[in-house]
Amino acid sequence: MATLSKIIAEEARGSLPQENRGLPAFDLLEMQGVEIPMEYDIISVLGDILMCEIVDETKDGQVMRNGIIVPQEMQTKMWRVGKVLLKGPQCSEHVNAGDYIMYPSDKGIPMISHEKKKLVFLNEARMFCVCKPRK
Repeated sequence: MATLSKIIAEEARGSLPQENRGLPAFDLLEMQGVEIPMEYDIISVLGDILMCEIVDETKDGQVMRNGIIVPQEMQTKMWRVGKVLLKGPQCSEHVNAGDYIMYPSDKGIPMISHEKKKLVFLNEARMFCVCKPRK
């Protein structure tokens, strides 16, 4: 059983305890980029999860900043922008469907919808701000 100080320390580092309510740890990295089954549509998300469309990429997967393509090796530590499609029932009132949000590129679980849209699931705590495109 994990001690309270260990759990607090792990949460401060942004990681989940090795055991969560008695369940073994789950490596979410193995799910990154996996396509959603075509036979199903996601109609809601649970808990404090946001499902966002990644909006700062070109159709060929390049990330652009100020009209410049960001090299792949530099994309591991950068801010990403998503548009909230769905939010879980435990999310706060500070974010709503249709809002643009910023989050660190190493947070969330990216995936691909059957419409070939790039999506990301992330906890609301991994979102750092609501933003809007400049005109």
